[in-house]
Amino acid sequence: MVKEKNFQKDFIAFLKMFHTGRESAIKSSELAYIFSIESETVQYLIHNLRLAGVPICGDFKGYFYASDDNDIRYTARWLMSMGARIQHTACAMLNGAKLDCGQTALLNSMWKAIETT
Repeated sequence: MVKEKNFQKDFIAFLKMFHTGRESAIKSSELAYIFSIESETVQYLIHNLRLAGVPICGDFKGYFYASDDNDIRYTARWLMSMGARIQHTACAMLNGAKLDCGQTALLNSMWKAIETT
């Protein structure tokens, strides 16, 4: 457990020092190479750090440490958009197979709201 905590602290310190702000984003594959771990492990680690309140942001360019609240809002919108797209696609597949999604209207309205943000 101590080793894992130290690793997390080193990971956060690295992002803070070298990758703060959107313009300094780094790909998960690069983080994996630097820390000698798998890309999936990077994604799992970042997920858990975010759940713990660490402001690690990201988008299609990669991950970065938040420089301000706007970075956090930007990433939250991006994550919500991704989630809505996945749900929208799942419902479209169910509806296409004549299976009731049960949330089509709700998801369509969420999707439209995110598109206009």
